Amino acid sequence: MQDEEWYLVIGRQRVGPVTEADLVARLNSGEINGQTLIWTEGQDGWLPLATRLPGLTGSAPAISNEAPLPGPVAPPPAPADRSATTQAGWTEAPKAPAGADWTDTQPHPWRRYFARQMDSLFLGIFAGMVVFMIVGAFWPDVAQRALTGLEGPLGQFLLGTGMQLAMMPISAVFVGLTGFTPGKWLFGVRVLGEDGRPIGVTRALAREFGVFILGFGLGLPLISLVALLTAHGRLQARKITIWDERGHFIVVHRDRAQQTRFTVIGGVILVGAVLALVATSLPAMMPTGTAP
Repeated sequence: MQDEEWYLVIGRQRVGPVTEADLVARLNSGEINGQTLIWTEGQDGWLPLATRLPGLTGSAPAISNEAPLPGPVAPPPAPADRSATTQAGWTEAPKAPAGADWTDTQPHPWRRYFARQMDSLFLGIFAGMVVFMIVGAFWPDVAQRALTGLEGPLGQFLLGTGMQLAMMPISAVFVGLTGFTPGKWLFGVRVLGEDGRPIGVTRALAREFGVFILGFGLGLPLISLVALLTAHGRLQARKITIWDERGHFIVVHRDRAQQTRFTVIGGVILVGAVLALVATSLPAMMPTGTAP
């Protein structure tokens, strides 16, 4: 035991290797306590010090072994035979926080993508209508000029971007208070903090901006495609997106067996909504005029 080398988490940074004597010294100085996460070679994941070495903490309270793995902290050192790609990222998906009702934390990029598209479609349209009604009620001339200016590719881009921005506060309220949006609930995605609770409206709004900027590239053509592909690759390789890692968020998912029927329902709704939009848009795209 005395010869073992330990790694520990202090201020969300990995420290080590250190000896057991160093752990005792840090305990006595108050730098760490029984809830500090530690790891040593051969150990399966990070564990609280009070759980792993109860003899060192004395009367320090022990906590559950299900303590979440901190988002930005690097995993334990990978064995030498692991690939460079694995050593560069997460070796496994971050654990679901204690109290999380869904425990699937493996990356599900397509679930997340379709959940976002559903929210963009329904919440975006709703938010856009509300904004337009408010502007039309107080500044009708501005609303009329805006409608005229929405024609053409640039106008359509501005309309889509505006709907995304208008949707963000609504989505932030849903995620901040419940962890869900309607799309996330239907596709089995939930955003939680490390304590297993919703993250609050302010942090959820910051996350929305992170997704829009880093995940969708501000909706700009080509840049958006590059951003989506980059985010997808990072999620597959590191098991966490850059905005969730920076915000210390954990995304949990509904169990695969339970999710199947929800995915079918969500897919039918999405396809139906897209077909309805196309059907309503076609008359406006058809040329007008009378035959000679």
